[in-house]
Amino acid sequence: MPQRIAFSDLFRKGEWQRLDDSISEFRQNVDSGACSDGTLYESMLFAGNGDPALTALHDAWVAAMPNSAYALATRGRHFRQYAEHYRSHTPSAAQRARRIDNNQRAERDLLLALTIDPNFTITHTWLIEAAHTPEEAEKRATAGLAVAPHSYAIRWAHLFRQAPKWGGSLSAVERTAQLAREHEPKDARLRAFRGMVDYVYGDQHAENEEFNEALARADSALEKGDLNYARRLRAIALVELQRLEEAEKELVILEGRQFWPGWTLEMRAIIARERRDYVSATTYFRQSLDADFDPDIAASLAPALDYQGQPQQGFEVLAQALKKFPDHAHLLEPYVKSLVWVKRYREAIAGAEALFAIDPENSMAWFWGGAAHEQLGDLTSALKWMERAVEISPHWSYGQYELGRFYERKLSNDPKALQHYRLAKKQDRNPSALMLLSLACTADRLGYQDEAKEALQAAWPGCQQGDCNQATAEQGAWAQLAIAGKAVSSCQAEIDRD
Repeated sequence: MPQRIAFSDLFRKGEWQRLDDSISEFRQNVDSGACSDGTLYESMLFAGNGDPALTALHDAWVAAMPNSAYALATRGRHFRQYAEHYRSHTPSAAQRARRIDNNQRAERDLLLALTIDPNFTITHTWLIEAAHTPEEAEKRATAGLAVAPHSYAIRWAHLFRQAPKWGGSLSAVERTAQLAREHEPKDARLRAFRGMVDYVYGDQHAENEEFNEALARADSALEKGDLNYARRLRAIALVELQRLEEAEKELVILEGRQFWPGWTLEMRAIIARERRDYVSATTYFRQSLDADFDPDIAASLAPALDYQGQPQQGFEVLAQALKKFPDHAHLLEPYVKSLVWVKRYREAIAGAEALFAIDPENSMAWFWGGAAHEQLGDLTSALKWMERAVEISPHWSYGQYELGRFYERKLSNDPKALQHYRLAKKQDRNPSALMLLSLACTADRLGYQDEAKEALQAAWPGCQQGDCNQATAEQGAWAQLAIAGKAVSSCQAEIDRD
């Protein structure tokens, strides 16, 4: 949305009157039927994703124009988005308090904005999004649609908040989508609602990690209408299914529409990470943070920096993000890991224990706390913590692999090491060359020559791409890797002969 970019520029420059006038002018185009209020809604997402660094700008706009419904509504959404970052299945008392406080601020601003201008459909839309229950969303949607029955934005928020992930039901989604059909002549974008039921079903499949089913539903939704969110779902499913080039084609379409720039950049980063192109992944993650600060993106950027041998930078990214979002579980997890990487082991253990107060079953906290114990020489605690991590998350390939390395390097227990290497390989859809080489070396020592040869052959392409060199630099070279390298050369000679 070019208009979103223009609004954002005025917002960040603090040109409040021009910003208000620009929104009013754009709104006139909606009122005249020249464009959908769905387009206005997307353009109004210019003021960040709840980044507390922008709170001062929101306050300045409201202070300069206290009777501006646009200023109040936008600040209300800002507080609501900040609160949403703390939505968790197991929130701590501090997280719960932050969420409640910011939701209350959001409600105050949005209701006051509605008092000033009861006909601004975007305020109604954000109030529906801020509803705590499907029943409350239904009540607010009824009020909004009484003012603007053809509003795409209000109907979109209404339908979205009826989904099962928000406490609603699929039957409610179907009913809400059906009610939009009679209004399609007034707003052509409403036709895309015909695919919304498929999208919601697909979103449920994605939540359950059923990505083939999610992809099928996204395709079905797109057959009924070109819904951006269906393309988003399709891109997510394609990445999870390792169909990366197809996912990139969806991103090109969404980028051309200026759809959620922070998210599309994040997906670019994830695709680069899947290809082990950590330089590109880091660039895209940084651009995503600049476009739309999100603590989850900061949590992804730090490991990408780690993989490039820049753990201090990764640590700093997380430390800065935690200043904005204190006690955020998705930041605390990689922060504990980062503390290990920068050799602040006792702080890492303390951080892991703090996470247990939020989530005692957090496998990341158990694992990286165990790694810190290992570095401090407490092998008994290290083993206990790492074993607990893979007990909680048995399908976590990296945890299984590192536990195998612990058994091999610290305890000289090859049978247990091989057991965990095998589990790591089984759970990893794209095992690294280093993982395969570890498996090969251990299997060879225990007399499983066929298994060792198979693993070495599988490792060879990764070694050709520099995976082994990169992994060695990260983990520290250990003698068996050199032995494995010679074995790989022998395997490659056999491959060439074949």
